[in-house]
Amino acid sequence: MLQLNLLPAENSYQAVHLLDMSGDLPEKKVCLGVCGKELPLEAFGKSPGGKYGRLSRCKKCRAQEEKERRESTPSTGAQKVEAAQRTRDWYAANRGRALASSAKWAKDHPEKFDLIQRRYRSKPEVKVLIAERNKTWATQNRDKTREYARQWQDQNRELYHEIQKRWRAENQTYWRIRDKSLRSTQSDFTLDQWLEVLEEFGHCCAYCLRHDVKLTMDHVISIAKGGTHTRDNIVPACKSCNSRKKDRPIFYMLGFNGV
Repeated sequence: MLQLNLLPAENSYQAVHLLDMSGDLPEKKVCLGVCGKELPLEAFGKSPGGKYGRLSRCKKCRAQEEKERRESTPSTGAQKVEAAQRTRDWYAANRGRALASSAKWAKDHPEKFDLIQRRYRSKPEVKVLIAERNKTWATQNRDKTREYARQWQDQNRELYHEIQKRWRAENQTYWRIRDKSLRSTQSDFTLDQWLEVLEEFGHCCAYCLRHDVKLTMDHVISIAKGGTHTRDNIVPACKSCNSRKKDRPIFYMLGFNGV
């Protein structure tokens, strides 16, 4: 008669499959690590030779033990460089698998993923890198940037107005200086003249030539640089171009828009 060479039922990998097939596999087991808790089998890593096909210590205990081991036996510089190179080599050979695994983890753990992202983005060197990258992208995609800004303003009208009010309240000195400059400079510009200027420019922005946006008055020579509030010093400009020009000379905007 053929007999199977089986270990005790609770430790045998073969017995685990027999239990699983018979439906007698328990849902929990006790961790032999630091926590000593009774946890679901999913909390333990798989092991063919372990009890119920699982390791004796839960994943959290094993991670804690590994962390303590690394802290007690720090790696040398050469070892760290070698380990980093192995990681890069593996990623280069398994990029698709790594990205899929990362995306799945981020989807399964949204709160942890957001926390990691915030911590990473809060680093000073990362903030500089992100700002430079965003500036480069915005420069290369001006139309998309303007479209995204308009969409955001349309979808967040109350917040947009609140931000404007807050900025004006925090920059009252700027508005006092501007009002003082307007009062002290030559000013004879009328509404009829403004309508004439709009007609001359075809109701388009003088810089980006867009006609589907709200137009504002822009001083060719800014008031801060001694310009006047008169017809020959005012052109129509969209809010985006007006804000970008600030008190710079008109040549800056002509070069900026590739003219």
